[in-house]
Amino acid sequence: MFHGTGTPDFPAEAFRAQLSFLSQYYRIVPLGEVCQSIGTHREARPRVALTFDDGLRNNFMTAYPILREFRVAATFFVCPGLINSRRWLWNHECRARLWWMSVENRNRYAKRLGLETYDVEQILLKLKYTAQATRVEHERIIREMTVDFRPTEEQHHRYDLMSWEELKAMDRNFVEIGGHSTNHHILTQLNDNQLASEVGECKNWLENELCRRVPHFCYPDGAYDTRVVSCVGKHFELAVTTNAGWVPPQPSILELPRIPIADNLVDLAWRMQRPGS
Repeated sequence: MFHGTGTPDFPAEAFRAQLSFLSQYYRIVPLGEVCQSIGTHREARPRVALTFDDGLRNNFMTAYPILREFRVAATFFVCPGLINSRRWLWNHECRARLWWMSVENRNRYAKRLGLETYDVEQILLKLKYTAQATRVEHERIIREMTVDFRPTEEQHHRYDLMSWEELKAMDRNFVEIGGHSTNHHILTQLNDNQLASEVGECKNWLENELCRRVPHFCYPDGAYDTRVVSCVGKHFELAVTTNAGWVPPQPSILELPRIPIADNLVDLAWRMQRPGS
């Protein structure tokens, strides 16, 4: 489970080293193949699939050329509504704006939210699991408190999303595009109609725009419940979570675990043996 690449905390060299390691000790396959004949025999090199959440442009600039060099499969999960409007993920925008605030203003906002801390990540965690309408209202409040905010070059590099042209430019022989909802809303906080739109519209939009099948899905922020799984199952064949672990012998095809990436090779090697540690 990757997110951004080519950033100060995960530069291209780190990604290249990890891809080299994975290619040597594992068999990198398309996502749909990780569950095929699982548990029927022991393989010399276990299968692993590479997934990238959020559709960040830095993955097109950094990860994709290295993937192409190694000729290995990968899946990029994207949000068509954000691509079309050229917006950041809501949590990325809120994070950047909250850091831009003065400590005094951020503290005042945190108290308005009912928090005793003005820590940015704690504020975002509170917003993630707030009812959809309330969260959207708080996004508006944060924007009003930061009307002079202008993204830095580093923030653009970290948070900008791939365009339709960039998605279409990637070689479909080894790159798959998956759904990550239409707008990256927290699906458990939506009503039934909103949920159906976020999931179903996502698939239709991607397939119509890219002229290819989009059978796989990734839950935004890893948030799902039985209602969300049921909705996703009506539109997609397979879905991945943020739950850490190897795919079990009898997997729930709509609740596949993943191994979170580390920022260095030593920690990645450890996680590949003990995903939950």
